[in-house]
Amino acid sequence: MGVAAVLVQQRFLDDNLGSLNFASSTAYMISQDKALWSSNRGTGYQLNFSQKLPQNIDASLSYQSRIQMSEFGFISQRYIDSRDNDLPSQVLLSLTRPMPGKSQLSLSAEKIYYSRNKINRESINNSAYSQSFINAFNGVISPKFELNDLTIYTLSFKQNFSENFSWNIDVVSSQQASATAKILNDILSNDTAAFSYRLGLSHQSHSFGSFNLFASFANKPIQFGRTDFAGLSSLSLGPQIEGVASWSIQF
Repeated sequence: MGVAAVLVQQRFLDDNLGSLNFASSTAYMISQDKALWSSNRGTGYQLNFSQKLPQNIDASLSYQSRIQMSEFGFISQRYIDSRDNDLPSQVLLSLTRPMPGKSQLSLSAEKIYYSRNKINRESINNSAYSQSFINAFNGVISPKFELNDLTIYTLSFKQNFSENFSWNIDVVSSQQASATAKILNDILSNDTAAFSYRLGLSHQSHSFGSFNLFASFANKPIQFGRTDFAGLSSLSLGPQIEGVASWSIQF
């Protein structure tokens, strides 16, 4: 069993794209930088439990509490209540079984409790949702937008080439929570992928930590929210390929 503290900082892009300017002819004070005004922080905790089962199956169960974020008032020039950006609590159950050829097969289910969180209306209008969703959301008779809890299922195969190098392939169920209102949920279901596929390479080193490369593919956006600054267009609602590189080290 294990217990861990979770510390989170959210940072939102402003007119300066969240940048900090240290090279200026005028006096600079970090406390006056608007990029930092668009940040808030939160804390929570995580509980972990693992157990060896028959057939050499490893089972693990983890729970992360709701991350309660602090309030601030500079997103889109409007006051943001602390609850508007809280991160929902979640539970993760995973089963892993060794396979021949230095490989392993894993199945996991992660439940995220979106229904317990308040939706920030400004985040909808300023996020990369499809135009059809925004039109319905801002309609005169638009129903209240609330999300149901979401369960994400992942089937993963991993094979080790060596002690430090491995590759894996995952099949992941929908990562977009359904809406309680049917008209809004129909748009969400039509605009987001029911499944996505992920291929990854990982290298572990005692000296340099863990380096990972991942590529995800889906026939539609995996979930709403994009890396560019435009709304979803007819082109961006088509097949998606997303790449991620990460490096982590424990100390």
